[in-house]
Amino acid sequence: MRLKKSWQQGCPVGLADLSYVVLTHWGFDGHVKVGELVVHRKLALPVMNTFADLFTTHYPIEKMELIENYDGSDDRSMAANNSSAFNCRDITGKPGIFSKHSYGGAIDINPLQNPYVAPKSDSLRAMGWDNVENKGAFLRRNGYDAPSPALKFCTERPTDCFVLPPAAAEYADRSKKVSSYLHSDSIAVRAFTDQGFDWGGNWSSLLDYQHFEYDSSKLLSD
Repeated sequence: MRLKKSWQQGCPVGLADLSYVVLTHWGFDGHVKVGELVVHRKLALPVMNTFADLFTTHYPIEKMELIENYDGSDDRSMAANNSSAFNCRDITGKPGIFSKHSYGGAIDINPLQNPYVAPKSDSLRAMGWDNVENKGAFLRRNGYDAPSPALKFCTERPTDCFVLPPAAAEYADRSKKVSSYLHSDSIAVRAFTDQGFDWGGNWSSLLDYQHFEYDSSKLLSD
């Protein structure tokens, strides 16, 4: 982890705060696979319980390798459709701010089929966004009043939204029948939320279908 710089001095948690977890899961080929994750030590048991539920329901995961296999690169890991957890890095689009992954409190699942989808800032500025107001609130005031304004906007105006990884653009359409999709009413999502995780597919300003995160303050408390 030091060598690949997924962890380094200055990260918000120390190596002693992390746990290495080995988990079985169903692969896309219908066979049982063995995967690896690094998570905050307080989440080791909740994560094991979550993946036990995923295994019971045969939710498929293509691969689950440590981020070090991708030299700590989130982009490379996503492009390979790798499900991963700890990586001391910035929030996407917000340099200098630690992501939840930096605390060992976030997990991304099948990022190719469950992409990060967000309205383009330039498109919102063309509509009058001041670069300060919450994007979800701005969209809601401008005709996209829905539980997730970002979902409504990106569904109606897909060319005004960007997708990560880029190869996942076809999966931004959530009406497709894909077994590895994560939906608000899916058992796989409930397996995480029942353990206290928040799901990025419910967010108002952007959509991060692959992403589950835990309250960092609870991880840092004694």
